[in-house]
Amino acid sequence: MNPGKPRAVIYFGGNSELVTHRQEFFEDVFRDYSAYLFNYRGYGKCAGSPSEPGLFSDALAIYDRLIEKHDSIIAYGRSVGSGVAVYLASRRPLQKLVLLTPYDSIAEDAQKIYSMFPVRYLIENRFDSAAVAGYIRIPVLITRAEYDREIKLPHTLALKPSFTRAPVDYRMVAGAAHNDIVDFPDYLAAVRKFIGDGGTD
Repeated sequence: MNPGKPRAVIYFGGNSELVTHRQEFFEDVFRDYSAYLFNYRGYGKCAGSPSEPGLFSDALAIYDRLIEKHDSIIAYGRSVGSGVAVYLASRRPLQKLVLLTPYDSIAEDAQKIYSMFPVRYLIENRFDSAAVAGYIRIPVLITRAEYDREIKLPHTLALKPSFTRAPVDYRMVAGAAHNDIVDFPDYLAAVRKFIGDGGTD
């Protein structure tokens, strides 16, 4: 969307999310950016099956292709996609990083849900954002929903201090839930402010 802009944003969506539902948001909020939304492997009409190594390699390949025609790129990750965006930011130079309802690690989040099982040792796709966040030096926006039942507050809060070298703007959107946070004016204002300035107050 918004083709031909010198700057770009790549969107890494949530689990089972139809990225076409985000078209209006990106055309409006990122009107000065060319926006790239895509389905993960195994989603929509894409072949294959999703996995952590597959999604990470796809993110790198997409970035490497797009940076050839854009001056800079923002990565925007939502929910499970935040892990892909954080990984990309730890491996490639980005302008900024936008994280919506992120987590420290999928394995740790799952462990809290299934506390009676050793899930953290069994889960194959860990998406351990906290482990690589320390490599990132660009401005980061972290936003969470007050009533998020999918990504619990402790797992978002645990991610924040992992960005030891990056300026972090942390916002909690009052009244929002995991799936409707993007409809709240406070969230839209936070994203607009972040991409319009240095990312911190």
